[in-house]
Amino acid sequence: MAKEKTDVVRRNIEFQPASVQRIEKLRTRMEAASDSEVLRRALQILDQLVEDEEAGKRIFVREPNGDLVAVRIR
Repeated sequence: MAKEKTDVVRRNIEFQPASVQRIEKLRTRMEAASDSEVLRRALQILDQLVEDEEAGKRIFVREPNGDLVAVRIR
């Protein structure tokens, strides 16, 4: 039985060594199967955050002391 072929677009992206280390660290922490999975998830999250910000929503991070700090995406 033949496998169904999905549409895949390949990109050649250059990263600085520090960025590669960040992706590898995230891959481990997220238990992601690949660097591509890390980048896909990051894009999904960033897309949602930008969409929310464009809709007038505000994004906050709660500091350990309980203070809320607004985060700007763009």
